[in-house]
Amino acid sequence: AEMARSLWERNGFDAATAQMDAIGFDAGARFVARQSVLKFPLMTLLNAMKYLCKDVWPMLFRKPVDRLQVDKVGNYVIQDRSFRWLEPLTGGGRDAEVQEIATLHVALPVGVIRGALHALGVECTVVADV
Repeated sequence: AEMARSLWERNGFDAATAQMDAIGFDAGARFVARQSVLKFPLMTLLNAMKYLCKDVWPMLFRKPVDRLQVDKVGNYVIQDRSFRWLEPLTGGGRDAEVQEIATLHVALPVGVIRGALHALGVECTVVADV
């Protein structure tokens, strides 16, 4: 939270969000590269998503995902209804302000997930809905 706030104050919201995403991407790629070195090759997108949800997510966020599903367009949707990193933001402030702060705080985990999938050979766009 302190890093996000410091980046926001120094560089503005958009630059801070981009920096948090970049830091997360690098961390996620390194983490999965180390964790999956002894795993069998994940040949399909579905296997990569299952690995992310069953093995990586609990190690990073200390709880399993609530749901993994595919929407009508074919996009994978990971649901975590009680994401721990957003718990301190509940119950205070203006809605627009809280939404902006939440968007900044999820930029790091979005980058981590994108980097983890990149390390598994999945090029993707990751979007958080807060």
